[in-house]
Amino acid sequence: MRLQTEPDGSHPNAGNIGQSILNRFTVTFDLAHSVMYLEKNASFATPEVFNRAGLILDPDETPDGVVANIMTVLPGSPAAASGLKPGDSITAIDGHPPTEDPNDPIFNQPPGTVLHLTVRRNNSLKALDVTLRDVL
Repeated sequence: MRLQTEPDGSHPNAGNIGQSILNRFTVTFDLAHSVMYLEKNASFATPEVFNRAGLILDPDETPDGVVANIMTVLPGSPAAASGLKPGDSITAIDGHPPTEDPNDPIFNQPPGTVLHLTVRRNNSLKALDVTLRDVL
C-alpha cells in the first residue's frame, strides 16, 4: 500500500512498491539490464478509495473458516460509530464469510451502503451495522 525506498532490515531489497501504486502502471521488466519500467495506465489518475468503514483488517483462516481480524479502527469512522474495536473478528458480512483479501472491495462500495456484520468479541457473537462513507 506504500512505496518503500529503504531496506527494512528483514529483506535486502532496496524498496517495495505496494499494490495501490502498482495498479496505476503497466509494469515491464528488462531482466537483461536489471531494470523495471513503469508506464502510466488508465488507472493512473483514479483516486484510491480507502476502506469506507475505516478499518484495517488482517484476514485469517481458522478451523471455522475465514475471519477478518480488526487491527485498527480509525477514530470518527463508521466502524468506530458502530462499536467495532481492534481485536474483534468479523465472521460474516451480509451473511457471507469475509474473503482472504485485506482490501476486500466490499468495504469500498458507494457511500451510504449498509453492511450487516457478524462480529466475534470475547467468544460471543454480535450483529453490528456499518454505513459506509468516505473516510480519507
